[in-house]
Amino acid sequence: MVNGQHDQGGMQSFGTIPRPQNEPVFHAPWEGRVEAMTMVLLVAGHLGGGGVLRYAIESLPPLLYLQDSYFERHLDGLENALVQRMLLERDEIRDRVEQLASAKDSRNVQSSSGGAQPAGTPGPPTRGGEPGNRRQVDYPPRFAVGDDVIARNIHPRGHTRLPRYVRGRRGRITRIHPAAVFADTDAHGMGENPQYVYTVSFDSHDLWGDTAEANLKVQLGLWESYLDAA
Repeated sequence: MVNGQHDQGGMQSFGTIPRPQNEPVFHAPWEGRVEAMTMVLLVAGHLGGGGVLRYAIESLPPLLYLQDSYFERHLDGLENALVQRMLLERDEIRDRVEQLASAKDSRNVQSSSGGAQPAGTPGPPTRGGEPGNRRQVDYPPRFAVGDDVIARNIHPRGHTRLPRYVRGRRGRITRIHPAAVFADTDAHGMGENPQYVYTVSFDSHDLWGDTAEANLKVQLGLWESYLDAA
């Protein structure tokens, strides 16, 4: 549902984005645990190629999505995805939250004892010998660097990685990436359907008209089926 509340490219009235100096990667320990859970579930294959989680986050109620912080969205999305895939039940999540709340004091005692923390972070998810979402395909890329293309003007009802502000707009291929799992089908259990991904450069005036900032380029990674020859 890329036409939802999360697709905010070019939208106004959300105010300035605060950029704290020396901002930590995680503002609280629970954020790091959400990231770790996400990596573990991806490696185990429970979230497909990642589209399952993105779609779950996009499907959050608009007000909740806009009020949540980054990791709160991920946590809410993880819970919804695991329930939808019948790996957890809502009652189990509720019971676990209550259990953790009742054990808060004991956790504080343990954390103040100075116990060693596990070292390192999870590596990139892998499957079938390929890193992350990359896959091998047996056909050449349809486009070449320097080709002019037009982003298709489509409005899928489910998950897609094609932002609405580039649909129907002209861009230019600046880089060809290896084939990757196609998020639109992966998110809905319809297969990986791997295809080449291209870096496409769009001129700001082609996207937003004469009022756009001058000399500004927007570059997006777009799957092959999103593009038509110009």
